[in-house]
Amino acid sequence: MSAYIVDNRVLFDVIMAIKSVYGGGSRYNSLQALKDKATKKPRSLFDDLVQLNEHSIIERYGKDHGMNGNHNIWNDNGFDVSNSGVVNKHQLLKSLDCYMYQCCEGDSMEDNLYVDLEHIKGQLARDIVRDAPQYEKAQW
Repeated sequence: MSAYIVDNRVLFDVIMAIKSVYGGGSRYNSLQALKDKATKKPRSLFDDLVQLNEHSIIERYGKDHGMNGNHNIWNDNGFDVSNSGVVNKHQLLKSLDCYMYQCCEGDSMEDNLYVDLEHIKGQLARDIVRDAPQYEKAQW
């Protein structure tokens, strides 16, 4: 498996994905804290996401991996804090898949942030399915 440092767009989409789901289930408290951070402290969450991605790269390739990411600096122009735009849930899910694939090396998958993101991904996928007309027409 290979891994790389993701770009800002992917990181911003991950933050938006976190904000877009209910955040319930067996990790309710942890997910609600993550959603709160995505809403009130997105820069801090951005830094956490960068750190997890970089940790995974180091786990895979070592400290001298030679990759330079363009995402190490928060860019206010790239992130809509208000979440006022139309959210494409399919793109958010694809970006979350991308991010998680790039963060699954070594012990990275044991990190609480990664575990929470797995739950977010499942909830987002479930939301996409529930929005489909076929789901609405299916029998209970």
